[in-house]
Amino acid sequence: MKTVLNTACVFKPGELRSAYQQGENILRLIRDRFGFSTNEQAAILASYDLQAGSYIEALNDTDVCSAHQMYAQAIGNIIKPLEPRSLLDAGAGEATTLLDVTEHLSGIERLYGFDLVWSRVYCGAKYWMERGRTASLFVGELEAIPFPDNSFDVVFTSHAVEPNHGREEVILGELYRVARKYVALFEPCYELAGPEARARMEFHGYCRGLPALARQRGWTVVDWRLLDVSLNATNPTGVLLIEKNQKEICSDNTGPGVNYSCPVCREMLIQSEHWFCQACGMVYPQIKGIPCLSRMSAIVASKFGEYCGVSPAR
Repeated sequence: MKTVLNTACVFKPGELRSAYQQGENILRLIRDRFGFSTNEQAAILASYDLQAGSYIEALNDTDVCSAHQMYAQAIGNIIKPLEPRSLLDAGAGEATTLLDVTEHLSGIERLYGFDLVWSRVYCGAKYWMERGRTASLFVGELEAIPFPDNSFDVVFTSHAVEPNHGREEVILGELYRVARKYVALFEPCYELAGPEARARMEFHGYCRGLPALARQRGWTVVDWRLLDVSLNATNPTGVLLIEKNQKEICSDNTGPGVNYSCPVCREMLIQSEHWFCQACGMVYPQIKGIPCLSRMSAIVASKFGEYCGVSPAR
C-alpha cells in the first residue's frame, strides 16, 4: 500500500484541509499529485477524515433526511427477509445508514459496524448515543476485517466498496469470509448505469465488476439489479445479494459476545484497556471507547502481555 500521510514534501501542512474547505475533490487531488490510477487506502483515509461529521450534519436538511430514510428502508426491505440475528455494516461511515436500516429490522442480537476513519466512527457513536441506541462501532479495514470466519448472519455495505476500484476482489473475499449466510452489497452499479454515470464512476475511481467477481468465485448471486432508491441519480445504487454456500461453513461464530480477531494473523484478541494479540505481538489501541482494529493502527509490543499482566481468558 502506498502511503500519502507522511509525505510532507508533497503536501504542505494543512494543504489538504484547505483544499477540502475550498471544495476540491481530495481523492482526485491525491491521485493527480502522486500519479495514482486508483484511490489508495491512505488517500481514502485522508479524504474521509476531512469529511467527518458532514453526513450527520446533512441530515439536518429535511429533504436530505427524508431521502436518506427512504434509502435505508429500501435496504431494510431486502435485509429483513433474511432474518439476521447478527448484522455487520462494513464501511459504516458515521453509522447513519446502519441506524435507519435497523429501524426496519427485528430480532438483531448482535450489531456491529466499522469504518476506516476513527473520526467518523466517533461521530457515529455519539449520534447513536444521542438517539438512545447502541451498536458496537470500531475502526477497521474492508481488506482485513477483524473477525473470525462466519461471524455474522448478514454482512452489508452501503457505498463503502465504492472508492476502492482495483481492490474489489480482496474486499469481496473478506466480506464473504466473515458472513455466515448472506453478503448484501449496496454499491454503485457500473454495469447497469448509463454513459454519464459510468463516466463519473471512472473519473472518481469507483468500484466495478462486482457481480462478475462473485460468479467467478462460484458464489450464488441471489439478486442483482438497481435499487429502487438512489441518493444520487448520477451514482445509481445497485443491489448485489450473495448467498453463502453452507457447505463452506465449519463453525458458527455468530453467538453473543465480543470476539474480535487480529487483522494481521486472525488469532483472537485479548481485551484489557486495549486489544492485544498474543500470537503476533500486536496491540490495537482503544480511543474514547472506540477499538482501533486496522492494520495501520497496530503497535508492535510483544511484551505487552508480560508487562501489563494480560493473559487469555480461561
